[in-house]
Amino acid sequence: MAKYKYKNYNIKKKKRSKEEHSCLYCYFKKNLCKRALIMTPSFPYLYVGVIEDVLKECVVIDVETTHLEQLENRIWHINFEDIEVFYIEDDGKTIPNLSS
Repeated sequence: MAKYKYKNYNIKKKKRSKEEHSCLYCYFKKNLCKRALIMTPSFPYLYVGVIEDVLKECVVIDVETTHLEQLENRIWHINFEDIEVFYIEDDGKTIPNLSS
């Protein structure tokens, strides 16, 4: 387990099991070519874009929007370990356009 120290607290981040990795892999693979919103604990924190491919340990996204304009319109590889929160569009519920 990875350990993080914040003030006087020891916070342990549990690594994902193989089953959790395979669930994420299957879910992202099933939703190829759909828009996704992914949040990570490290910079640039937020990605909105189209799922291009799913590799063994990561998802490949053509990013439309991030916090910085210079990082947009690029292909990003996001490791499953780094994904804290994600949402994938379905037919009725869409991700709003966040670019200016």
